[in-house]
Amino acid sequence: MISRKKIRQATLQLLYGIDQSGRPASEFDYGTYWNIALETESDDFAKARAKAVEHLCRGNADLDRIFTERRERAMETLQKDISTATLRDELERHIRTTDQFRAAVEALNLLRIDKRNATPDQYARCAETILQLNAMLMAQYGPLLISLQDYPAYEHILHPLRTIIERRRKQSIALAPLADLPSREPIGPELIAVQKYAELLTELRPAAEQFAADIIARKESLDAVIAATTQNYSPDRLDLVDKNILYIALYELMEMEELPVPIIVSEATALADTYSGTKSARFIHGIIGTAAKTCRQPAQ
Repeated sequence: MISRKKIRQATLQLLYGIDQSGRPASEFDYGTYWNIALETESDDFAKARAKAVEHLCRGNADLDRIFTERRERAMETLQKDISTATLRDELERHIRTTDQFRAAVEALNLLRIDKRNATPDQYARCAETILQLNAMLMAQYGPLLISLQDYPAYEHILHPLRTIIERRRKQSIALAPLADLPSREPIGPELIAVQKYAELLTELRPAAEQFAADIIARKESLDAVIAATTQNYSPDRLDLVDKNILYIALYELMEMEELPVPIIVSEATALADTYSGTKSARFIHGIIGTAAKTCRQPAQ
């Protein structure tokens, strides 16, 4: 769940961007704006997801070595029996996917070892390839494990193969949530950071755009409140950043009664400290405090 603080910050930056563009909000290029605004978060997400994928694939080389030994032994035995043709075909398909998965993991490992030419896009492509192949493996495990039990005459050779496939399946299950972020399902601690980035990228844009649209729709009434609480200081004379901070705070004051006034004041002054300055923070604090006396009922 994206924090209210993050939504306020993003909305402030969006409102300022719309003002600077000189165009109506309906004509603003939101796509380009968000590509630029969320570039750092997108890059961090790509790196974090790649790191999580690499972490969850630790030990893959050992699993591959054991799997290779056991599958070769099994295939050598099964090839002598024509009745096992269907099982051999199924195993060969799984082997091809496993080999592709191993190559993709090795490519990611090399990318993270030699970081000189690594880019977020390369991290994203490597991780996405691994996760797509992991999904293919997940779809193969169930039917393959059932088929491996259908040949009791070869139990001595197939049981060790089933055991290592079960181990690989556990690895795939751990990787699966990374392909479907953000997820509301419980995730391991190593995925929490990636989950937060995914939520930010997925939820921040619509939340900020909706908040900005609500504020823009109420600009006239918000300007009226500003004019009523400032002497000889029309809204048009306000600094753009300060005015947009006031729009956010006054909208919350008037339309979001579940938010306590002290929190609205505190968050608005924090925005001013970050994006404007100390003098602006005091000025904004005063306006919101005055407006609260008329915009909120005493009982609230």
